[in-house]
Amino acid sequence: MSVLSISVCLAFASATGFFRPVQVDGRWCMARSGEKPFTILSTSHVSFRKETGKSYDDWRKETCNRLSEWGFNTVGNPIGRNEGFDLPYFRYIQFTPLFMLDDPKDEDRWILGPMKKGTRKRFPNVFNPRWRDFCFKAAKQRASRHVNDRNLIGYFTDNELRWFGHAVTNHVSGLFDVCAAKKDGHSAKAALVSFLAKRGLKIGGDIPVSVK
Repeated sequence: MSVLSISVCLAFASATGFFRPVQVDGRWCMARSGEKPFTILSTSHVSFRKETGKSYDDWRKETCNRLSEWGFNTVGNPIGRNEGFDLPYFRYIQFTPLFMLDDPKDEDRWILGPMKKGTRKRFPNVFNPRWRDFCFKAAKQRASRHVNDRNLIGYFTDNELRWFGHAVTNHVSGLFDVCAAKKDGHSAKAALVSFLAKRGLKIGGDIPVSVK
């Protein structure tokens, strides 16, 4: 990485004082005002447990020191409390459970559901007319609490959604079969019918795997 590249990168990053992706010598990295660009090396998450017998502050300091000693420069997703981390970190917003539990009796809120404790067999109905505005509102509410946190890089969202539908081994059709089996009037099925019609196809017909 050349000195010139670093200088340009730092000048670009200083525009806001927050982390932002920048490209240096053809490689993407993160940078913040006046600091050396870096490539994220992070854990998946860290979790504070009271069983350790330590206070949160003692655990946080020890965790940051251990991660730094091991070569990590970022905390992936601190579970629970996130306050006071000295390393850059991410937060987590789960739109799926928020949306599905907002009205658990409304079957049009999910493609795979309903939302049940202890199960990952879920997928939100992104075709529901309320989905887009709900996500914007939820993101705004949560992001507004940390808008001035310079250590916050960004957010994770909705891990391990069931993109493959009900299938366990054959994932070819994925959510296609699930949407096709929905009752008439379900917005996900309506979206599928519209998608197929534009291609001269229909549910129950001879549909190429590439379309599914």
